[in-house]
Amino acid sequence: MKNEQKGFVIPTIITVVVLLVIVCGYVYFKSNSVKTISELPVLNTVNNVPTPTPKGIAPIVPIKTNSSQVIENGKGVVKSVYTQSGKNYLDIDYIESFQGINAVKAIIEDKKCLSDSTQKSLEELAKYIDSVDVYESFRGTKFEECLPPNGVYDRNNNSKIRTFEISGNVSISTVYLYITTVTAPELHWSVVSPTPMSWSDFYRYFNMDKSALKYGPYSIEITNNIVTKITQNFRP
Repeated sequence: MKNEQKGFVIPTIITVVVLLVIVCGYVYFKSNSVKTISELPVLNTVNNVPTPTPKGIAPIVPIKTNSSQVIENGKGVVKSVYTQSGKNYLDIDYIESFQGINAVKAIIEDKKCLSDSTQKSLEELAKYIDSVDVYESFRGTKFEECLPPNGVYDRNNNSKIRTFEISGNVSISTVYLYITTVTAPELHWSVVSPTPMSWSDFYRYFNMDKSALKYGPYSIEITNNIVTKITQNFRP
């Protein structure tokens, strides 16, 4: 009987030992093959270059975005539009525009009105700073002569003419529309809300004698030194 029990116990012990060896081996394998988050590669924030990574682990590569576009907004009087060597160009003289109390202030600063001290006039002007209607507030005062005729004062203290290439996909809108009718076939311009115009029409109408497209400033949008948008500003 005792011999039978020994014969049964010994194989059982062997089986248990084998199972323990298998389990321990599996745990050891898993612990050495799985990397934690802290072990993953991180970016060197100074040079945007991944730090060296453990062998067999793919590095994290930063996604590059297109940040090469440089957009500039300008405003000024367009002096000419023309074509040269198969490309379109415009020449523009930049200005600053002011309205309301800021227009009066700019006119005084530029010494376009009043004969007394500029600083004294600006100090007196300060009490009107909250005026909504400068025309109503300044009637009968010394500042009446400083009111801009059309409500807007355009400052041009720099006569530099800038030349820009115009994109083939330029967006153009004007506030003057060229109109001819049977009864009025002569050159006639009508004020409209900003209206899209093709480059070919803009070029043709701008270069006409007495063209209304030469009147008033333009706002332009420049992307990487090429004009992509041209908008005529209304002036009464």
